[in-house]
Amino acid sequence: MIEINKCPSCGISDSLISVMPHKIFLKESFIVKCSACEFLWSKNQLDDKELTYYYKKQYRNIKKEEFTFGRFKNDLQRAISQYLFYKKYLPCKMEKIIEIGAGWGVSAKYLYKQGFNRTTIVEPDDM
Repeated sequence: MIEINKCPSCGISDSLISVMPHKIFLKESFIVKCSACEFLWSKNQLDDKELTYYYKKQYRNIKKEEFTFGRFKNDLQRAISQYLFYKKYLPCKMEKIIEIGAGWGVSAKYLYKQGFNRTTIVEPDDM
């Protein structure tokens, strides 16, 4: 696990504000915000080896993914939650959003329909 203690956007390290706790890849972490440029990120990230292992050995076993109505409903609830978070912390809808691991793309599509038209999807696991 890598701890990111300076802003990936502007490089400032003494302006981090803890926004909220969350779990990333089954491990506890925090969403932090740079008070200088207002960039938000997860303070802890997996390195490349851990990320590859997680997606190939754990994620697929946990998810057993199929795009069913239940899956869509869960993804839509998460999309609405993300939208409310972005609406609060990114008042300008022209901010860029990068969604890594978008799955079926429900969140990105919902954000787009809500006016966040600069959302980019990156899918690191091409299995």
